[in-house]
Amino acid sequence: MVSVTDSQQVEGRNGIRFQADQSLSEIDASAFDMVFLPGGPGVLPLAKNALITEIIQSYDHGSKFVAAI
Repeated sequence: MVSVTDSQQVEGRNGIRFQADQSLSEIDASAFDMVFLPGGPGVLPLAKNALITEIIQSYDHGSKFVAAI
């Protein structure tokens, strides 16, 4: 799991905390076969993130999967 912030502590809307493996800026997105996005209100900040948009578009135009809840 990847965090979009510099913090590797990720908290969901119900207060459930996750520990991300890396931050988005640290990964090589081309090394993965799939991007999986959360649903609910947590997706709104993701939609404003230019790097995430770029990754989703490159996966959509390539032979990689994009999934969302």
